[in-house]
Amino acid sequence: MIKFKQLYDPKSSSYYTIDGKTMIFKVTSDEINKETRLKPHFAAILLELFSKHPAPVSYAIITSILQSNNFICSDETRLHRKVSELRLFLANFYPALKQIICNIRGVGY
Repeated sequence: MIKFKQLYDPKSSSYYTIDGKTMIFKVTSDEINKETRLKPHFAAILLELFSKHPAPVSYAIITSILQSNNFICSDETRLHRKVSELRLFLANFYPALKQIICNIRGVGY
């Protein structure tokens, strides 16, 4: 499993960094330098999304991440709810991240 990943957003000239070992998520640019600690399942999902970018991560992979973190995902609604919680957390942390996670219906995120 990848423990550190960084993405660059050319639109905002920002770097998004996730450290899976410490579960720290950072946003850095000329204007901002913020970081926050993530819940373990948030960190694992973001690491997977960042490592596969720009390809989507399947629902099955996200479900397995949630199950390995002791969440019950008996249907896709529960999976989507957890990803929505992650989106909300990121948007509250830094509003420009509101659209960082996109859903491709029937495929993944």
